[in-house]
Amino acid sequence: MKWPISVSSVFIAGSAAPRLFARKPASSTKMIDSHAHLHDHRFDIDREELIEDIFRSGVKALINVGTDPADSARALDLAGRREGIFAAVGAHPHCFAEAGENRGYLMELERLLAAAPEKIVAVGEVGLDYFR
Repeated sequence: MKWPISVSSVFIAGSAAPRLFARKPASSTKMIDSHAHLHDHRFDIDREELIEDIFRSGVKALINVGTDPADSARALDLAGRREGIFAAVGAHPHCFAEAGENRGYLMELERLLAAAPEKIVAVGEVGLDYFR
């Protein structure tokens, strides 16, 4: 699908979100999208097409970020189904108090790490606390 503008990010504007990418980089350039949420339900309609567009545009790898144990499991599930997609698991600042007080929260993150260590490339606090 062709889009009218060319920039280097993906943003959400409701379901079937617009995909906007920079022109394909020189072959020696290795682009990695270090923060995505492609497992989000808003991408259910066109996730596969979006992923194909991302890799076709020259992105070599993508880190899909989970913000709590359930979201991290979804991020990891997508990473496990696609080459070039990895996961970051952790706690968003809005959930951090719960994470620190709830041993089950941390145990679930540990379980995810043990299940697929080759697909998890980051663990920890994920996100910025601007919207509290």
